[in-house]
Amino acid sequence: MHFISKHLEGTKTFARILFIDFSSAFNTVQPHLLLEKLKDMNVNIVLIKWLYSFLSNRTQVKVNWTLSDTKYCITGVPQGCVISPILFTLYTNDCRRVHPNYSIFKFVDDTAIVSLLHKDMDSSVYHDEINTFIKRCDINHLILNVSETQEMVIDPKQVTTHEPVVIKDQTVSQMATYKYSAVHTDNLLCWKTHFDNLCNKLQQRLYFLRRLRLYGVSNQIMLIFYRAILESIIRYGITAWFGNLTVQLKNKLAGMQKTAMKIIGMKQYEPVESLYNQAAMKQATRISADSTHPLFGEYELLPSGRTFRMPKCKTNCFKLSFVPASITLLNNDKH
Repeated sequence: MHFISKHLEGTKTFARILFIDFSSAFNTVQPHLLLEKLKDMNVNIVLIKWLYSFLSNRTQVKVNWTLSDTKYCITGVPQGCVISPILFTLYTNDCRRVHPNYSIFKFVDDTAIVSLLHKDMDSSVYHDEINTFIKRCDINHLILNVSETQEMVIDPKQVTTHEPVVIKDQTVSQMATYKYSAVHTDNLLCWKTHFDNLCNKLQQRLYFLRRLRLYGVSNQIMLIFYRAILESIIRYGITAWFGNLTVQLKNKLAGMQKTAMKIIGMKQYEPVESLYNQAAMKQATRISADSTHPLFGEYELLPSGRTFRMPKCKTNCFKLSFVPASITLLNNDKH
């Protein structure tokens, strides 16, 4: 979201996000291709042999609680195994971008192709980038579920018309919102959909909090329940969406938090704004100390070595986003 909001600072700019959906992603992994990739990555040969033993001659005897004759699985990695997401990530390591204006973000099998575009750019390059990714998926025997693959166009200025993407003769639908990693992203970057979904969850959990009070549960236990069941969903992804909420929405969220504290019987509590500031500072501190993080270059120390360089912000959308807001918090904290 940082790269998109920063890109939209320019004139005649827009962005497109293609959310890729794979069919049975873990089951389509080819062990012999995976082991060859690990060999090319100079992984220890002993570990490769161990993985070969782990992935070969796996048996499957139960389907829908029914036992059958022993069947051997020659493809895929085990579902629910701790190492399987790591193996899938390594398996798709060669699915990379070709052009500098494109990025591929992967969280296991949740893949998003982010394209930072300009009105005067040749649109064929965008389609070429996607076709290259699809060809790489075909080489790896990954099956795209085109009907569940969706695209989002982020173009607040409406600088151009956008032709839909066609994958394997199927047109990809363009959506105004999309749920990615449990966060509802929208094409206006206002986070209204995510906020509404969050409020619905909080309303449901407030009911249980009221029941606890009715049963005479102690304030301390109710506070633990609040932090685990209500505050946890407020904190999730808060650095991505909270900054760009309108004042009205922030006040509504604060009101729901106040209601929860009233049920518990507490007069002093940590407001949502404070939760956001803590999360932003913690995440920014971690990023600025990790040179491998994609956002590491955004945290540039000034010659004094005490404060970070503040990026130039033309719009509130970028100014209130995570990186500029966290830099402001870090610099204020050092003062």
